[in-house]
Amino acid sequence: MSIVFRDKPTGILDYKQVLSAEDIQKIHYTLQQIEKNILGFESENIFYLPREREYHIMTTSQTLLIFDLGEDIDLQIKKIAIFNTEYSPITQGSYHYIDLRIPEKVHSCEKQYQKTCEQTLRNIYGNTQ
Repeated sequence: MSIVFRDKPTGILDYKQVLSAEDIQKIHYTLQQIEKNILGFESENIFYLPREREYHIMTTSQTLLIFDLGEDIDLQIKKIAIFNTEYSPITQGSYHYIDLRIPEKVHSCEKQYQKTCEQTLRNIYGNTQ
């Protein structure tokens, strides 16, 4: 699995920009906890967005999980575990994205609305998605 830097068109880190050890630990911890709590979870890629202080995990079922490095990671993990149990297993690939950044809320977009989902992400992040 790779971490893709989503700040420049090339996707390559500038020599002055480095992922902090704390951010790497948070990303690693998130993956461990999701794998522990969601049966069959597999990640394909991680996208790091330094300006937004976010990371996005693309699952093998092509669902994008959006996390905020500045918010409580355990709460975001808890939200995805509850969402997975109470709504739809994320391993089924029914969702284009699940946004866990907003405290006490989960915003999701189902794949049946893929064009709308993609436009929403473009509105937020530009053409880096």
